[in-house]
Amino acid sequence: MKKFSKKLASVVLMAAILFTSGGFISAGTTYEKYNVDIPRFGGSANTNNQTKAKDNARADLRVSTLGKAIDARVRATAGGTGNWVRVSTTGSYTMPNTVKKGNLTHIQFKNDLTRLVRVRVAGDWRSN
Repeated sequence: MKKFSKKLASVVLMAAILFTSGGFISAGTTYEKYNVDIPRFGGSANTNNQTKAKDNARADLRVSTLGKAIDARVRATAGGTGNWVRVSTTGSYTMPNTVKKGNLTHIQFKNDLTRLVRVRVAGDWRSN
């Protein structure tokens, strides 16, 4: 019984760490919120990961807050990316990519190389 209690305690602890650290991975068909600051001088920042639901399916990006125009693309943690898309206004963007089903995927945002300030971008997205 003591072994069971230790296992249960470790599982509960790991779940709590994942949920509080932002390490939660969601299914790719559900929109997930993001709010990131992109460092200046060509810096980049990522959304949380989602698990890709379909091979080569375009991701959906909705931008509700945008400080300045930036570039965005879909990227898999195991490799594989989509083309860069210029995000210049708030609204919806379709993100083409060749990421396969089951891969952990995120949106990578990139600031302009010559930009002197950080840029905030927020909204929600799904990898499909």
